[in-house]
Amino acid sequence: MKLGRNFLLLLVGQSLANIGDVLYIVSVIHTIYLLTGSAIAASFVPFTIATSMFVSSILTPLLFEKVNLKWLMAGSQIGKTCLLFGLGLLLLGISATNYYLLFIAISMIAFLDGCANPIRQTLVPYYVKDEQLLKANGIDEGVTQFIQSIMWFVGSLFLLVLSSQQLIWVVGCLFAIASFVLSLLE
Repeated sequence: MKLGRNFLLLLVGQSLANIGDVLYIVSVIHTIYLLTGSAIAASFVPFTIATSMFVSSILTPLLFEKVNLKWLMAGSQIGKTCLLFGLGLLLLGISATNYYLLFIAISMIAFLDGCANPIRQTLVPYYVKDEQLLKANGIDEGVTQFIQSIMWFVGSLFLLVLSSQQLIWVVGCLFAIASFVLSLLE
């Protein structure tokens, strides 16, 4: 089954972004727990991310007819990359008194991330033939679920050898590569 260049670029770009998403979330949860010693404070990370993504996924369809979807996809990833590098710099001066700034940063990153799923689901039918759509969606979803399940474990392992800030810089590189790959979409 040949799915085409654009579908593969979309799959690779989104996969790199999804890997980075899980790794940065693991890193932020770890950082907040170390700063506060509170599992409750750390548990607000996924809540903040889910809330921002929910709001974004509701608002994203309003842009579908006004903005080129491939540029919206690439632009949201580039924005996430810039914000993530900002998060890396923020970690240099983070303390127990200003850790709330992390929540603002992750909320902005998650807001841009919330655009990705509706756009990806809309773009797939443009990039594959109708008879391949079911297979393409199955591959896309299978890869996404595999990444979501395995990267939490891998992220925890990375924290055994890297600091949270170092892991954020690794994610920044992943996001930059994902931005480049997504910008190649036609």
